[in-house]
Amino acid sequence: MKKIKEDNISSFKHDIINSFIDLLKKKESKKLFNKIKKYHPSEIASYIQTFDKRHRKEFIQILSNDFDSRILVELEPSFLRKIIREFNINIISNAIKEMDSDDAASIINVLDVNTKQKVFTKISPNYRLLIEDNLSYRENTAGRLMQAEIVKIPINFNVGQTIDFLRKKNKNYQKPFMMYS
Repeated sequence: MKKIKEDNISSFKHDIINSFIDLLKKKESKKLFNKIKKYHPSEIASYIQTFDKRHRKEFIQILSNDFDSRILVELEPSFLRKIIREFNINIISNAIKEMDSDDAASIINVLDVNTKQKVFTKISPNYRLLIEDNLSYRENTAGRLMQAEIVKIPINFNVGQTIDFLRKKNKNYQKPFMMYS
């Protein structure tokens, strides 16, 4: 297996990539997977974009056991468009189910018509409508860039009640964007 040249990327990244390639070469998938889990999805996306096609396919295969949907979002759109076929349709579908509608729409947007239809059959009709609505707006407009998901909080809730309410609504609760009226 060909190693990455140091002049192509930073020395630190060079060492990480080559350690991944060594583990791929040794067929140490479990060890590689455990090592990958320590990195942020944006870093993993960067590594995917650095690999040659053969290494990338092996790397993606290893990731498929517990794929983090944020990796797809972190890939450069033009690069994702080129490699999207290297991902199993189930990885794409499951990842889209976990994403906010704006991120899901950006991924759906790079799929060919057949793959798009396959993915749409694997997600709920309501979520599909949110994504299709997002895609109905022109690129780089507010409608295309914003999430369609909203949560209505009763006006009489205090902060603690609001946080409890959000946690019950969404098991993957993250820090929300707050709007006041």
